[in-house]
Amino acid sequence: GNFEYCLELSRAMYYQARLSAWWPSQRAVFGQVSKLVSFALLQQPDNIDALTLRSGAFIGISDYAKAVSDLEAAIALQPENAKVHAELGKLYDYLESNLCISHMRQAVEITPAASSEAVAYRMALASMYLHRLQDAKLAAETFDESRRLTEDPLEKLGFEVRIASLREGPKATADVAVQYAQRGGKDTLILLAGVEAFEALSQQKQANDMLELAIANAVADWDFID
Repeated sequence: GNFEYCLELSRAMYYQARLSAWWPSQRAVFGQVSKLVSFALLQQPDNIDALTLRSGAFIGISDYAKAVSDLEAAIALQPENAKVHAELGKLYDYLESNLCISHMRQAVEITPAASSEAVAYRMALASMYLHRLQDAKLAAETFDESRRLTEDPLEKLGFEVRIASLREGPKATADVAVQYAQRGGKDTLILLAGVEAFEALSQQKQANDMLELAIANAVADWDFID
């Protein structure tokens, strides 16, 4: 029907815009998507997929108030929708509001531990505890939950670097960061935690070596995106 066609077209345009590197064109497409989805919502005003898609389009044109409104409306319709809570949490975090924490906590509580999103939501929550509340204890506990949930040995080691940096100090952090790097770990933020640890220990050569590795990985990621 018209609703399904409108929604599928809007979704295709939305993802095409997200992949575009040309910002003026990107904004124009996001604007068109918001209008198309608004038309679809006239037919099905309580459609969760349409509300969340339009919120993404509103974010794309920097209309954050409308994006928040759509996600709040979606949550009112489906209070147990972890994905929508997580999206609203990330948006509030971007807007520098501590409301991000309550929504990301909801996402964590709703999501089964065996779900692929369980680790990602906890990682986001731990980061919020750290930079919104400056609560290293809660952040470390939440990273530790993520470490226990993941089955990937390298990912576990990455969490150990984060936890060591919050609980144990530079020596332990540097030791685990070296293991992470030696096993092929490429997460730039984790490697930078190792850099900071070596600098705190006044081991500048090791800090520079790890910084070079972090930069090389970051550049490789950008080359892949381009």
